[in-house]
Amino acid sequence: MTDTGRGTFTVTGRAVTEPETIDQLDLAEDEAAIEVPKGERTFFGAAAARRSLA
Repeated sequence: MTDTGRGTFTVTGRAVTEPETIDQLDLAEDEAAIEVPKGERTFFGAAAARRSLA
């Protein structure tokens, strides 16, 4: 996940193609899902900012 600096993020990962997984998701017809490995996550948010102030 990359912060674009415009209040949005770009996310890359492996496309989810397994029908049984997709059936569990509430996606619009024009949406897709990707899998983002946990090890590659970076948290962007207020909690991280508060920790750096402590």
